Amino acid sequence: MPLFEMPKKSTKSNKSSSVNQPNIKLKKGQTIDDLVLTAKQLVEEKLKDYKDVSKCITNKEDLINFFNNSEDIIGIDTETTGLNFLTDQLVGISLCNGKEAVYIPINHKSSLYNIRLLNQIAINDIKEIFGNIFKTKNYKWIYHNAKFDLAVLRTFFGYPIPDPYWDTMLAANLFDQDEEHNLKYLYNKYIAVEDEGVNRFDTLFKGVTFDYVPLDIATIYAGKDALMTYKLFQYQYKRMNEPDMQGIKYVFENIEMPLLPILEDMQRTGVHINNKMLKELYEKYSIRLEEAKKKVYDEIKPYENQIQEYRIKHYNKKLDDPILISSPAQLSILFYDILKYKTKAGKGTGVNELKEINTPLTLALLEYRKMEKLIDAFLVALPKRIEPSTGKIHTSLNQYGAATGKENCLTI
Repeated sequence: MPLFEMPKKSTKSNKSSSVNQPNIKLKKGQTIDDLVLTAKQLVEEKLKDYKDVSKCITNKEDLINFFNNSEDIIGIDTETTGLNFLTDQLVGISLCNGKEAVYIPINHKSSLYNIRLLNQIAINDIKEIFGNIFKTKNYKWIYHNAKFDLAVLRTFFGYPIPDPYWDTMLAANLFDQDEEHNLKYLYNKYIAVEDEGVNRFDTLFKGVTFDYVPLDIATIYAGKDALMTYKLFQYQYKRMNEPDMQGIKYVFENIEMPLLPILEDMQRTGVHINNKMLKELYEKYSIRLEEAKKKVYDEIKPYENQIQEYRIKHYNKKLDDPILISSPAQLSILFYDILKYKTKAGKGTGVNELKEINTPLTLALLEYRKMEKLIDAFLVALPKRIEPSTGKIHTSLNQYGAATGKENCLTI
C-alpha cells in the first residue's frame, strides 16, 4: 500500500452558524466593541493624513468605474481573517491605480450579531466583475507577498487569476536579503518618513480580526496598503532598471516571478497522506524504538558498579536510576566522568562525538536516536499537519527563505 494516496472527499459541511459568537480572546469585562473602539481611535490618530487617500467601494458601478479609469498597472492587496488561504475568509480587497486607492469590503461583519454587513457589494457581483476584468483587460498586477494574496484570491474567486507582474517583497529580497521585508518597513525606509511601527496590524488592531473592523477604519488602513505597494513598485522599478542591477533584474524577471505562480499551485495541490499506512509504520517503528532503547541499557548494564560508585561519591549531581538516555547532561556524566571517554570536541553528546567514541554503547545510542527522530519528525508530526478541509498537507514554499537560493518550506 502506498504512503501517498488520494483521500476520499469529506461529506462534512464547512458551513458555520451565523449566530455563533466571534472567536476573539477578550479580557474579563472587555467586549469586542471595546477593542474596535480602541482600534478606531488609534487609526484616526496615527493615520489621519491618509483619511482622504482611499475610497470605500460599496456598489458595482463604482468598482466598474475604478477599472475604467485605470491604465495598465494596478496595485492589489488582500485583508483576511488569518493566514490559511484554504479556510480563512477574504475580508476585503484594496486596489491602487496610481490615481486613487480604493477598498472593496467583502466579508465585514457586525460585531454584535456576527453576520455580514449589508453595505457591501454582493459576493457574486464581485466575482463577476473581477472575472470579466481578468478575461478582458491585461493589467499588470502589483503585489507585496504575491504568493499569499494570489492563493487567497484563487480560493475566493474559484477561477484562474492572472500571474502577478511584480512582487515588491520578492524584489526587496533580491535587493537586500538581510533587511526586513515588511511592506510598512520598506515604505517607511524608501518612500515616506513616518512612524512605521504604529502602522502594523497587530499594533492598531490588538485582538481584533479584520472582519470586525468598521468600514471607515478598514478603508483607511487597507487602502493605504495598496497605495504603499504601488509606490514601492515605482521606486523598485526605477532601481531595477539601473545599469548595475541588470543581473538582479534578469533573475527577478526570468526566474523568480515565473516561479511564483508555480509554487502557489504546488502549495494548493498539496500532498496526500495515507493515514492507515502511517499508523502501521508508527506501530512498527515503535517496536524498533523499544528494542533500540533496550539495547542501550543492555550496553550500560556492565558499568552499573561504576555508576553506583559515582552516585555515592557525587550525591549532589543528578543521575537518575536508570540513567535518562534523553538527557545530554546525564549522558555526559556517564561518558566522560564515569567511563572516561575522550573526544576532540570536549564533553559533547552529539552525533559527531558519539561516532568519534565509537563503542557499542554509543552506536546503540545513535540507533535509538535515529528511530526516535524518525517517529517524532514524521510518523507523529505528519498527521497533525493535515489540513482538515482537504485531507492533505499544504506547505508554504518560500523563495527567499535561504541565502543559498534553496526553497524554504513551512506548513501554512
